[in-house]
Amino acid sequence: MPPGQRGTGFAIALAIPGALGILSPYIGGYLVDSWGVIGACRVTYSIGFGAGILVALLRTFKLKETIKGTKERVSFYDFPRLLKESYSSFIDTLKWMPKNLRDLAILQVIHAFFVDLAGPFWILYAADVLGLSASEWGLLSLVAGGTRFTLAIFAGKILDRYGRRKLLIPLMWLTPITPLAFLFSKGFWDLFVIVIVMEVANSFFMPGFQSLVADYTPRDRRGRLLSAMGAGIFYIDIRTTRMGGGMLIFIPSTIAFYLGGALFEMTKTLPFMLLSFGMIVASLWAFIRVRDPETLED
Repeated sequence: MPPGQRGTGFAIALAIPGALGILSPYIGGYLVDSWGVIGACRVTYSIGFGAGILVALLRTFKLKETIKGTKERVSFYDFPRLLKESYSSFIDTLKWMPKNLRDLAILQVIHAFFVDLAGPFWILYAADVLGLSASEWGLLSLVAGGTRFTLAIFAGKILDRYGRRKLLIPLMWLTPITPLAFLFSKGFWDLFVIVIVMEVANSFFMPGFQSLVADYTPRDRRGRLLSAMGAGIFYIDIRTTRMGGGMLIFIPSTIAFYLGGALFEMTKTLPFMLLSFGMIVASLWAFIRVRDPETLED
């Protein structure tokens, strides 16, 4: 994607798969209510297996190299050497990382830890405390996907035109509010409003932070950097935990999953309260440290 058009580019890349998946959560919820969890999972996992094979074939035959001069062939016997080089490259990448990327990496770590504290438990809280059915949860997922798809390209164009910071930082102050609103909700229609607010913000967060990482990173460092800190994914979604991440994210994320489970068993509201606190920390960090780049990397 050319510099100056990455907000739109990432938005389109996220919107097209999102469009194809808008109806699938509702269908999945209907299958769970109709056939039970086991029967529905057997069907949906089988479909997922077929989709995975199709994706693998598309990547094998359709992906094109973007870096010139990469002619080295890799075989299974090269795996030990490549593994050693990869971890050495991770350390080198951390040493190389300039201040702006380091600030974004710290934001990623804060985000990953607190989002994964609560991530697996949105649906459990909705079912156990609010009494939502699988079909209702699937319908909320449809609303989330539809909202994000509707706004995706608009959000990308606005980000490209006006810059990332002046849009992303104000929207980040919604992220501490939505988990608390979730706890105070009384049922489906309260969650309906909360989901729309979440996804309006996510429509800007997802392409915006990805664009920032790409804008700051030289082409020849991009692969190593993404493996170290992730692609710049930042969002809060009731449907799932955080997507993507690099080696820096793995340890805090793993700790958060375990700690979140222990906290949820103690008090069902505690992971969401900590998520709200963590998003205050993330918003303050972004306000103080995150800036738009003066020049965009090719």
